[in-house]
Amino acid sequence: MPSITQYCANGGHRNNAPMNWQNHIVLDDCATWPQDLIKCTSNNQEAVLSYFCEEQQFNKRAETDLQLRSHRPPNQYRPLFVETVSRIKNVIASHNFVGFHCTRLTHEEMTIVRSIGLQPLSQALTEKRITRLLKLGLIRSSTAQALMSKNQASDIFRRGNVCFFHCFSSLRDESGLCRLFRCWGGEAVYRLHEQNRVILRELAAIGVSCIVIASLSSQDLDPMEGLAETLLRSYLYVTRGYGHDPDFDSFIKHPVPAIEIISEEDERFESLTGYSTWSIR
Repeated sequence: MPSITQYCANGGHRNNAPMNWQNHIVLDDCATWPQDLIKCTSNNQEAVLSYFCEEQQFNKRAETDLQLRSHRPPNQYRPLFVETVSRIKNVIASHNFVGFHCTRLTHEEMTIVRSIGLQPLSQALTEKRITRLLKLGLIRSSTAQALMSKNQASDIFRRGNVCFFHCFSSLRDESGLCRLFRCWGGEAVYRLHEQNRVILRELAAIGVSCIVIASLSSQDLDPMEGLAETLLRSYLYVTRGYGHDPDFDSFIKHPVPAIEIISEEDERFESLTGYSTWSIR
């Protein structure tokens, strides 16, 4: 595999769709990384890789060696690893990251999101969205009543959150995204009605599948130590084939501005997702 410097010098991207997200980092697309981050991740790369490999070996041995669990030997590569993490933290403090939010939106909702960004989930927001559809004649009153009386907008693990992931690779995850693209409202709205074929057909007819490209600061993706380590793992995965896809979910507690919205009406949507090949649409 090419080094990260060669990868970026050649204009390499993990996708073929033209993007214009200046000064925003995509986790698994090193061509979007600023030069100061590239330099940090390139320095001491062998020591960082050795650190991860040695940690993996310790963990494997500890599965059967009980003493090793309480008396773990020092990792000789840790000082350089800690130093590299510290440098990355300083660099990314001044950079923004891309967050991908996949959903189904009406054209009116796209205009709203472009104007005020994505808003944290709440019961009030959910009911406002459903009422808007009812006024536009996009759903029956019985469906609106069912969605309002039975949803998960107030669920303790959902309310107050805007959810994102951060890798291009995750946009091609049919099993994880097909339902989000297929049904209007978001999982908190449609999940409790998926066995009702009538409601499901109504929700599937509303709006279009969309990828909202959002702007997140490094502070949004707390803790900083975890983000710096994730960037190192992403670098090793992309350039060396080590480990696995480093994507993760983030849950943001405040409104998040949208850089742009890529709907299924945009040819880039297909390039990013391979949606036409999905079995469930």
